[in-house]
Amino acid sequence: DSASVSPNFWPRRRVGIEHLHVQQVFNDYSPVAADSPYDYQLYMRGVRFQRCVDCWMHAVRVNGTGESPIWNQYTKHNSFTDCVFSHTFYPYRGSTGYALFGGAAQDVLTDNCTFHELRHVDMQSSTAGSVMRRAHMRLADPQSHQGFSIENLWELNFFDTRQGGIWYDHLVDYSASSGTYWQGMFCEHGSDFGTVGHTPACGPRWVFWGNEAI
Repeated sequence: DSASVSPNFWPRRRVGIEHLHVQQVFNDYSPVAADSPYDYQLYMRGVRFQRCVDCWMHAVRVNGTGESPIWNQYTKHNSFTDCVFSHTFYPYRGSTGYALFGGAAQDVLTDNCTFHELRHVDMQSSTAGSVMRRAHMRLADPQSHQGFSIENLWELNFFDTRQGGIWYDHLVDYSASSGTYWQGMFCEHGSDFGTVGHTPACGPRWVFWGNEAI
């Protein structure tokens, strides 16, 4: 049947990862030019959830990845609880160094997770009905980053964007963009659409409640 959908695009259901430590190890930690990410030996993500429904991560630690520690895209009813995502070796260009919880994702819960030394903690690209709560972010700025996301809740999160430390010095020395934007919360308005292709990020009915930024 020419109208049928390939099994490769059927969503995976009810699959979880728990109590796992993922770490990417390099032999050479020297930085590369900001426009040459593939010079790293392994330019890879830690964990990727894509086209899955009712899936979860619990008590997982992803420490050190060539690119992004967690990438959640085209999903529904997923949850991420009590996880730690820290340190990316390459946070220098768009779509690198992200903890992405919404790339066209719906009804995603992220609760009591820690983020450290990342470019962005992000909901974007038509994410809807998702919740980020009780997160601790240090040198990992929260973002709503293009794509008309709607009806999302950020509550009881702590954002520490103070500059300093080894990772910050590494970014200043080797990145034209300085990696993270050092913002307490950033919601893109889309004024650069046509130059970098970003559409406005925050659609209607976003709620920010009880968050703290320093």
